[in-house]
Amino acid sequence: SGHHRSHYRGASVEFADHRPYTHGDELRHLDWRLYGRTDRFFVKQYEAETNLDIHLLLDASGSMGFPEQGVTKLACATYLAAGLAYLAWCQRDAVGLTVFDTRIRAQLPALSLRGHLQQIFDTLEAARAGGETTIGEIMERIGAALRRRGLIVLLSDLLDDPAQIVHALGLLRSRGHDVIVLQVLDRAEVDFGVQGPVLVEDLETGEQLLTDGDEVREDYQAARYSVSITN
Repeated sequence: SGHHRSHYRGASVEFADHRPYTHGDELRHLDWRLYGRTDRFFVKQYEAETNLDIHLLLDASGSMGFPEQGVTKLACATYLAAGLAYLAWCQRDAVGLTVFDTRIRAQLPALSLRGHLQQIFDTLEAARAGGETTIGEIMERIGAALRRRGLIVLLSDLLDDPAQIVHALGLLRSRGHDVIVLQVLDRAEVDFGVQGPVLVEDLETGEQLLTDGDEVREDYQAARYSVSITN
């Protein structure tokens, strides 16, 4: 039992309804007061309460290590993940964690134990940004392995193929999961406020490009806005 009401009938203290007695029902669930009024046997039904399985998916690819100075996107995402894990544990929900780039680096199952919460904190603290990413492929792999429907929270900058990400999100929804996407971006990525000649480097592939911030800013912002709307 947990804190979340369900439309299923089960064991709880919250009365839901009566149904006629059938052979094999436990006698302790008979409503004797109702029997006294109607001379018929009815069984009490109760509102089932369920625990929620929450799966935190943390993108730890190289692009999440931006910026080099100050709080990185990965650090911000780990703070969010730690807070969500703690809130889930406080209401006795089961929470799991997957840290990934192009592969699954660390994975903890959804549990609600105190020691498990500390394991999640330790895993988040140990996460380091590096490598490329395949967000859509990882989400599909994780979704296929889950046997119980739950809440999936993706924490990422979403700097990957938008079509693959949207496709993977659709597959998760079709399997009955609820999905929340928390996109973490740095202000410099949103505004592209650099001026004049600038050398841009891809943190995942190492590819570099010399460009002019003033000339490409408008096209960059238009392209970024278009991708956000598509997502």
